[in-house]
Amino acid sequence: MLIINLGIVSTLWIGLLKIDINQIQVGAVLAFINYLNLIFSTVTLSIMALMQLVRSLPSIQRLSFIFTFLKDISLIEPKNHPEIGDITFQNITFYYKQQMKPQLKNLNFHILS
Repeated sequence: MLIINLGIVSTLWIGLLKIDINQIQVGAVLAFINYLNLIFSTVTLSIMALMQLVRSLPSIQRLSFIFTFLKDISLIEPKNHPEIGDITFQNITFYYKQQMKPQLKNLNFHILS
């Protein structure tokens, strides 16, 4: 931001000196400032995109490790398992490791296929 502001201030300063000696017109100075804003905003966006890329490199490395690890795992096909069946849970009690009081007690449910 400091570079952008210094560029605009120096352009205005030099432009004002040139306008005083009738060497340049006001419109040319304003157009140049607009061009500076366009260039600096594009450079700023490019730097932000580069920062995002640098931040994402560790994630890319982790994902590539996971994908290479998954290639080594062979999936075992289930044998002689029924394709249709119900699931039933009766009197299930759930505790967290550090707590003595159960969070779920005597839970019963039945899932139909």
